[in-house]
Amino acid sequence: MKMQFFFVALFIVQQLFSINALSEQYKILYINSYHSGYSWTDDVTDGVSSHFSERDSFLVHTEFLDGLRHPPDEAEAWFLPYLAQKYQNARFDIIIASDNSALDLVLNNDQYFLFKEVPVIFCGISNPEVYPLEERDLYGVKEVDMFVASFDIMRHLYPDFSKVYFLVDRTVTGSVYRSSAEEVIQRHPDYELVVVDSVYYETVDSLVRSFLEEDAVIFYQGINLDGAGDPLDNMAMARMVSENARIPVFSSYAIDMAGALGGLFSSGFEHGVLCAQLAEKRVKGLPIDQRVHIPPMEGIFDYSKLMKYNINPDLIPLGSQIRNKPETIWSRYRNLIIGNLVVIGLLLLSVILLIRYNASQSKAKALLEKAMEKAYESDRIKGAFLANVSHELRTPLNAICGFSELVKVELEDSQLSEYVEVIHKNSDLLARLVNDLLDISLIDADAMVVNKRNTNLEVLFASLLQQAQSALKIKGKDHISVELKINSDYKNVSTDEFRVCQIMLNYIGNAVKYTETGKIVIGFDHISTLANDLDLAHYGSSYLVLFVKDTGIGIDPENTPLVFERFRSVDSKYVSQHGGFGLGLNISKNLAELLGGEVFVRSEKG
Repeated sequence: MKMQFFFVALFIVQQLFSINALSEQYKILYINSYHSGYSWTDDVTDGVSSHFSERDSFLVHTEFLDGLRHPPDEAEAWFLPYLAQKYQNARFDIIIASDNSALDLVLNNDQYFLFKEVPVIFCGISNPEVYPLEERDLYGVKEVDMFVASFDIMRHLYPDFSKVYFLVDRTVTGSVYRSSAEEVIQRHPDYELVVVDSVYYETVDSLVRSFLEEDAVIFYQGINLDGAGDPLDNMAMARMVSENARIPVFSSYAIDMAGALGGLFSSGFEHGVLCAQLAEKRVKGLPIDQRVHIPPMEGIFDYSKLMKYNINPDLIPLGSQIRNKPETIWSRYRNLIIGNLVVIGLLLLSVILLIRYNASQSKAKALLEKAMEKAYESDRIKGAFLANVSHELRTPLNAICGFSELVKVELEDSQLSEYVEVIHKNSDLLARLVNDLLDISLIDADAMVVNKRNTNLEVLFASLLQQAQSALKIKGKDHISVELKINSDYKNVSTDEFRVCQIMLNYIGNAVKYTETGKIVIGFDHISTLANDLDLAHYGSSYLVLFVKDTGIGIDPENTPLVFERFRSVDSKYVSQHGGFGLGLNISKNLAELLGGEVFVRSEKG
């Protein structure tokens, strides 16, 4: 009963906290001049929503004025009653007005009960200077006139033009842009501005194809209404212009224009985020450094169009993006090359550590007179190991270095694929060596940790079966079969699955390496089933036997104690043929003992 009471009490406290938190929320009315589905509207709205989405203390109500499809006075006639019905009992802490129609609606109706004495933040306004900023205590984000910002860039990139076809609509914003463009051209009398503000979707393709003067460019300012005042898809118009133009097209919508040369643009999303940041500061009473803020601008240019009009890409403004640039060898294989360089560095470090370790061990053993003979033997074995490792490291290391150098040179794709395959193969070989060396180091330092948990051996051995078959296929030994023999009654055990898998893969790897005909059998069973065949009667009844059998070359019984010793091999001929460093079975032996078991081998020559 006490436990039940505790949970009920906790639930009540959480409910009270949630109600309290809800009462402290700032309520924001966000009014957009246009409609959902219009790209600029969606970008700005997403920016505002994104900023407040992770702030539980803000609740945003979004409304659309639909100003492109309704005249301002008509929109106001239906919009205000709609707001009154929907928010009749609401009280907003701040209003965000996006673009001119929304801002005009709020300012012209400042005594309306939803707007009265509510702070206003604006965005998407291209002419904020005409509004009473100080008098009405307004703050906001200006929609920068991209033609004004881009004109000098256009002259720098394409100095031969003297005429600009200025494509714009007859909206309030379009009129502001047109006036700004005319002011710019008045300051540069050597240029001619041709304003095209009556455009229709059905004829825009033939219209722009008729602009053929070699000394002319097109600047697409944005068209939301056609010549009859009907709304258009601005991005669709932008694509029609860029795809049909015969002269360079600059635009503030370059990011969305397939085929445009480029221009400067301001992200609607960043516009909305900046506006939301100002709104948050305003409702929290934090200082705002200036009334009108300018969003960041970015240059975006198309590489193919720069080449078409013989424009040097080095002339574009710093920090600009270049789209559709041909992919280089470095950009395509950068991660692969860097990864291999890191592997090379780690291998060199491993070799240095091994050499230092060998030197320190040799010096220490030299001081032990009673163990002089063993020290000499140890030095001989380690010397042979280092010689073998040196050779095994140098071969893949040279391959990586050589072929990595070739990858940097422009070659045919088929050749690149071959080189990359060589790099991958040798990197894998080196990685396995480093892993073995690290395991040996952990074992010697008594730092190897096992993590026992419930393990399904049936699932584990099914995976081992697939890996054995894959290894045989890679070695070209598909004619050798792999069989699985398990006793499902003992499939559930508590052990370190990763280390068990590591031991078995070492056994399987040897079976694949030294078996040329016949078959390989892997599996597990209770020790009582196998005790008579393998002379295991001295073990307790709580043991399982995990095994790998093969019809490989075998070894003499007198040599079986050697296979689990470090750096030792029974037949150096097979080492030279198949590789290996004499570490895998020694690691398996140590891992098995850490898991509370043992390893052994039963074999005969042939």
